[in-house]
Amino acid sequence: MPKKKLHFILFFASFLVTLFFVSGCVEEVTVDPLDVNKFDGSVRMMQADKRFGTTTFQIYGRENPNQVVAEATVDYASVSQYFPVPAGERNDTSCS
Repeated sequence: MPKKKLHFILFFASFLVTLFFVSGCVEEVTVDPLDVNKFDGSVRMMQADKRFGTTTFQIYGRENPNQVVAEATVDYASVSQYFPVPAGERNDTSCS
């Protein structure tokens, strides 16, 4: 009889310990939406096509589509320096 009680006590204790670990405190985390207009990006241009030789890249501004915010002339198989570009979508980039 004591053996059956001991099994019941061990089973009940393991059940309580498992319940204790499973029901741990969980804090709800909320994240504010990301305001992409606060951040700047870095852009680096690369020319990897032999057919075009030296190429000029231009990235236009977000608020003023006629303002060039980054421009680089890059030879074949080389890269430009990093340019800081204000965050946001752009409709047109051109290379000539």
